[in-house]
Amino acid sequence: MSQERPEPPSRTDSPEELVAYVTNNPSDWLLYLRHINGYAAALKEENDFFRLAESDHDNSLQSL
Repeated sequence: MSQERPEPPSRTDSPEELVAYVTNNPSDWLLYLRHINGYAAALKEENDFFRLAESDHDNSLQSL
């Protein structure tokens, strides 16, 4: 049900390298941020679904 976590477009060893890469490749990073945001939203939705299912299951057991 869960999707694979997006990887950043570049691995950097220092904050300076990251700043340089993002400065030179802003569209790559905006696309990554869009994908990681979608990934986080999907995980939240999945977690909410399972919490609701668990709560419904617990409630049905209590009514027995």
